[in-house]
Parts: sequence; C-alpha cells; structure tokens
Amino acid sequence: MTKTELKIIDQSVYQNDYTTSPLVNALEIPALCNACDILFINGNLLRFSKMLEQGFFVSLSGPESQLTETIEYLAKRASSDLTELVRSAMPNLLEALANTAIKSDIVKQTIVNPEQEQKIVLKKVIEDIQQQKELTDLLQPFVPFLAYGIRPFCEAVIAESFRFLYGKVQILRKIVPNLSKTAQLLRNLEISIPTINISLCENCYNYEFTFSQSVRSTTSCQKCGQPSNSITLDFLSFPFSYLKIRNLDLSTFISRYIKSKIVLPIHVYPEVMIDPNGDNVQVDVYIAETMTGIECHCFENPVLTSDAKIDSLVAEMKKKVLNYNKIGLTRFICLTNLSNKYTENIEKQLKESLSKEISNIMLTKVLGWDLTNLHSFLNDEIKLITKTAESSFANEFMKKISVTHDKNLLPGETKVD
Repeated sequence: MTKTELKIIDQSVYQNDYTTSPLVNALEIPALCNACDILFINGNLLRFSKMLEQGFFVSLSGPESQLTETIEYLAKRASSDLTELVRSAMPNLLEALANTAIKSDIVKQTIVNPEQEQKIVLKKVIEDIQQQKELTDLLQPFVPFLAYGIRPFCEAVIAESFRFLYGKVQILRKIVPNLSKTAQLLRNLEISIPTINISLCENCYNYEFTFSQSVRSTTSCQKCGQPSNSITLDFLSFPFSYLKIRNLDLSTFISRYIKSKIVLPIHVYPEVMIDPNGDNVQVDVYIAETMTGIECHCFENPVLTSDAKIDSLVAEMKKKVLNYNKIGLTRFICLTNLSNKYTENIEKQLKESLSKEISNIMLTKVLGWDLTNLHSFLNDEIKLITKTAESSFANEFMKKISVTHDKNLLPGETKVD
C-alpha cells in the first residue's frame, strides 16, 4: 500500500494514541491488567448522551438488598412533579452538577443532612451553574421548587441520580463483573478521576451527595452505622475520553501495543481508509507487514439471544472480510466483547461461508473478551510482524550491498556471481 492509498480517518487518534500507554503497560502486569476491561465496553454506554462529550465510569459497593425500594422511597418523599422533572433532566443535570463541582471551589464539600448544611453547598452549586449560560436553562425548571425548601429538591436529585447510575452499573456488570476493581485500577492509572459519590442507607434512608476527587473511605452509614450503598461516578480523563466515547480506544490500544514492542520501523495504522482502486475500505487496524486487517467490534449488549442474531453477525463479518480481501488483505481478525461460547461458533460459520467464495484468505479469526487471550494474540502477532520485518530489512540491506558492489566495478568488468 502506498502512502497516497492510506487516508487517516481521524487525526486525533494519532495525536492522542499515547493516552492508551498506561493500558499497554497494565496488560503486562497481572495486578493491573483488569484496567484493560474498559477497552471492551462500547463507548455509548460510557457517555451521558450523544450530545455530551464527557465519558465516565461508574462503580457501586454496598448490600443492594433493598436498594431499588430505597430509591423509590426517597423519590416519593420529594414532590412527584419535582421527581419527574429531575428524572427527565437526567443525565444532563448530573453531568452539569459534576462539571460545576470540578470547576468550582465546592469540591470536597458535601450535601448532607441536616437541611442547613444542604443549603450552603447547593447554593454554591446553583450560583456556579447560573454563571454558565448554557446550563442556566437546565436549572430553570427547578427554581420554583426551591422556594418550598431545598430538601425536596436535594432528595429528588439524589434519588434520580442514584437510579440513573445504578441502571448503568447493572448494564456494565454484564460485561465487567468486578466494576469496583476495574474502577480503582483506572484511577490508579489516572485514566479516570472520581467526581461524585452518592451514598444511600437502606436502613435509615440517610444519604450523602459528595463532590470529591477521592473515593468515600467508609462503607457504613454515618447516622445508624449499618452498611450503606455507595456509588461513585468517575470522569474519564482527556484525551482518552475522546477515544472511548467514539469507540476508537481498542484499535488505538492495539496499534500502540504492537509498535511499543517492536524496535524495527513497522507500518501499523489505526483507523484508516484504504483506497487502492477507489474502494474506500475502512480498517480499524491495518498491519502492512503481514497484510492484516483487524476489526474491533464491542457490542452494547454482548449477549446474542438468538440464532438469527448470530447469522446476522456472521453475514456482517463476511462482508468485512470480502472488502478487506478486495484491497489485498489476506488475514482477517475480529476482536469482540462476546464470550468464547459465541466466537467459536461464529468463526466456524464464517470460515465455512468464506470457503465457498474466496481461497486466498490465510487467516480468519474471531476472538472474544478474554484478557489472557488478548495478550497471547498480540504477542503472537508481534512475533509474526517482527519476523516479516526482519526478513524485509535483510533483503533491503542485501540489495544496497549489491548496488554498492556494482558501483565499485572497474570499466569493462562484469559482476561474477
């Protein structure tokens, strides 16, 4: 492939690929490797809405035995109209509060009982929001309710924030079983920053809403001493957040990992459009040395509930392979966040279907979410790329020696093999 046939889809991927370096290093260390779980979460699950650019992570600790009922109780204790307003404003209101807290001097202060302390902190939040014109409209519907006291507003915000974040936790647990461990590792690697912590006691209904860049150290209710549910909202640090919410992080990570392990100059490109014959084929990771195309596909719901969904996915992958083959690629690898029980069947069906149409595909592989397998796969690819690059380098070196030798021949002399 010539340089003119490669088109970079998003220049930011190349400018910001260094942000995946902590994860590249973490994959090598058993105690840290679970931080790489974030690579297999669809970015749409880690953003507040398609209109908002901030990526986040969320984790929960606590008994959860009656958490849903406790949220409902707190929501009903506030005005039903107010609760509906707050719910309809989620998640925008939550992001607005978090952004305001980060930018202001209220970080590490807390909305807690009694009511007087709530007024002090929330008043500062409101004042900061009102200074930002784009957020004033968001807050405006709640102003009439504030006239009846800050407590109902506070409880509605806490109940609906917890409801929204708890819903996210339940979805993410289907992909990453130990969210709390992954969350802490991401903080350790400075990929995420704690922003909001909300605790809610199922026993006495006491609550806290803390703006802080540290995680709540105690798991007990400060009022009754019983175990309390605590949910932490982390913001993903920029520019990693940019890559994550656009699902560009896995391809960038793979490219960075491979290039960091090979000393020789190699040609590995994330997120490129290849256009040798006007075909315009997008490749998530293109490896020139081995003519490999890697497809990165993380599903929002990695559970395939029917044969029809599997058949649809096989057809989609087949179309990708045929497009890759059209531009000269002979090795196709698809990385997914599916479990191995799905990928083995998908790979088998894909190979059978492709064998009826093309014969020059050297490798077709579909990998599921497994960090050990990811590590092994990447190291195997590195060995193959290194071997190919060394062979190419040796051939080029011998050609240069041959040309230099020819130049040293005297007039009339001929080269003797």
